Amino acid sequence: MTPASVAQAQPQPQPAVPVGATANANPTATATVNQSTASTASIASTVVEERDAQGRLLASMAMRGDVLHGEMRRFGPKGQPLMSATYVDGQLDGLLRLHDDNGALVQEASYRLGRQEGLTRTWQNGRCLAEQNFVAGLPDGASVMYDQAGQVTAQLRMRAGQIEGLATFFHEGRVVRRSQYRQGLLDGESTDYDGAGTVVQVMSYRANLLHGPVRRYWPDGRMMEEQSYQKGKPLAPPERFDAEGRRLAPGAATPSLLVRLESLFKG
Repeated sequence: MTPASVAQAQPQPQPAVPVGATANANPTATATVNQSTASTASIASTVVEERDAQGRLLASMAMRGDVLHGEMRRFGPKGQPLMSATYVDGQLDGLLRLHDDNGALVQEASYRLGRQEGLTRTWQNGRCLAEQNFVAGLPDGASVMYDQAGQVTAQLRMRAGQIEGLATFFHEGRVVRRSQYRQGLLDGESTDYDGAGTVVQVMSYRANLLHGPVRRYWPDGRMMEEQSYQKGKPLAPPERFDAEGRRLAPGAATPSLLVRLESLFKG
């Protein structure tokens, strides 16, 4: 996963049943409805069960009138859990759990009066891929992303759904990029590192456009290339230097530049 794709990943669970859904939510099933009384926050509800033609339980939901009110669960044809949630007056309120077709947990999110509030976790193949905090339905606070090996791929701070402040990206456990963000846009310095942890390049941004110096370095820290930008446009041709620090003639390329940059992503 590249740093750009990780930054854009904002998984958000969706309610499995819309507000006001009735008991017979699965039109392909033959519904057998059993009713009993339940109580949610001291308010009487009716528990409605939905079963297929063979009598297997597909859903159990607490209803008050024609809206969900209380615990709601859905099951697959083999009885495996697909979804569980709690509703208050038709709105998600409490913990929502979503499962794949095999019954494995894929997402767990907290809701308050229909909006995400608190920690949301996302899994794949039994491994946690993301942990995000939500406030009033938007990512807000710490967000951490993981790869399939369980290693961190990104650490972000969110504010009202946008990346804010320092974001750090990793590859196989090593830092490959640190970037500053403002209201979801690159703003400030962004530094790339190679597999050995040494600086490859430092770029300056303003509102997602290159703005200021862009510097690339040899492995020993000597300057390889320097160029200034303003609002995404170069102000002059780049100045380049060889590995001994000697300035190269205008237009001369440094052959090792692409190799150096490629090492950034190979780790």
